[in-house]
Amino acid sequence: AVVSTQSTGREANRKTTILARLIPVLLIYPIEGWNTAMQVLLMLAVLGSTHSSKLFPDWKLKDAGLYKYKEWIYPNGREGLLIVRFEDRYGIQRDARGTVCDDSFNDHAADLSCQYVGYKYAEAWGSDLDNFAYVPQHVLEEEGNDYPIAVDELQCGNGTSQITECEANVMTEHDCHISESIWLRCSEEPYYTDWKMERLGLYIQNDGLRPPYSVGKEGVLLIAYTRKRGQSDMTEEQWSSGAICDNSFDSHEANLTCQAMGYGYAENWGSGEEQNSKYLPEGFIQGALIDEVQCSDRDTNITSCEMRFAGDYDCGYSNYLWMKCEGEWDGEEEEEEEEEE
Repeated sequence: AVVSTQSTGREANRKTTILARLIPVLLIYPIEGWNTAMQVLLMLAVLGSTHSSKLFPDWKLKDAGLYKYKEWIYPNGREGLLIVRFEDRYGIQRDARGTVCDDSFNDHAADLSCQYVGYKYAEAWGSDLDNFAYVPQHVLEEEGNDYPIAVDELQCGNGTSQITECEANVMTEHDCHISESIWLRCSEEPYYTDWKMERLGLYIQNDGLRPPYSVGKEGVLLIAYTRKRGQSDMTEEQWSSGAICDNSFDSHEANLTCQAMGYGYAENWGSGEEQNSKYLPEGFIQGALIDEVQCSDRDTNITSCEMRFAGDYDCGYSNYLWMKCEGEWDGEEEEEEEEEE
């Protein structure tokens, strides 16, 4: 849902409506009405030259979810009636909510909708009477619990990668019935946005000391990062920490990892239960977070490399990476490479 909410045609209709409302004012209060009319006509002239106005709401997608009804309407995870919420960028109107009409809706729009709410793709979608299996019609239409059609003619071209890039009519007149509201069933596989590395270090256990471990230039490699599920601004970032697996890891990746921690290069690195146990017992580690780290020759920062995040892959304690770094990293190699380019 979302997008371009004002068109030239709708703007013209709004101006016509304003002028129509001025007629009775002019008839009843000729002098005062004339002054008001002149002010409004000047305002409309400005609107005509700019084709935009803060007098009318400019809707922005605030949140969306898949909902079901049982005594009340509640979020239902990856399957349910698609309900969207909008906020007015200008603050003229209160937040609005409603459903999405099936006009122009397609498989690509369904996938992007699922990604927005935190799932990788849409397994199924539809409208008609099936949507009332999630939320009954009388609940959607009853007074005080109004869920009108909020989005119509949602059109997502092949080049769109987010639902907010699609074209649509938002909170305007439409020819949809509430039975045309979209429902979705999304995949179980989660969809995450960009990640941010919060901490990277080499850990060794301190026997009988406090804290129970120390961080230095040698030890088991542990990482902590945050990332957000879905694309809603209302979704909080999730914090995760754990080990990095040895699959696809090589000397280039090892050097970039040491440099990310402020060292010059990796003197030695590897994996294996025997060496890992000398640094940090398995019980100290919450599991593996990253696998298949692959850096191209042009990559100068470990965070720009390709990698797989926590998932169903074969990686145990014996596959966790340990490293020994040396030197200090001052970025000279990276700067030299940039100068050569």
